[in-house]
Amino acid sequence: MQLNRGAFAASRTWTGPAALQGPPELSAVFATDNGDVLISGCSHSGIEEIVEAATRVRKHPIYMVAGGFHLIPYPAETITALAKRLRDTH
Repeated sequence: MQLNRGAFAASRTWTGPAALQGPPELSAVFATDNGDVLISGCSHSGIEEIVEAATRVRKHPIYMVAGGFHLIPYPAETITALAKRLRDTH
């Protein structure tokens, strides 16, 4: 959904186990000359899923992602793999 010239909203609802369900996510996407910049909230539905939702809304490459990713409990290898997937896919 376009909010303003160059500003868009992308929403994502959790599709995982009901016991882990968090609130629906709403992220902001800003069009820049370098590509889209995604600002996420808490990313309870998963940052990869949020990036995919933003890509469906805009159909432009993602240049940068910032926000709360809730990755502290995960080992460094998991976080590194996630970062590489985001870089290589989007």
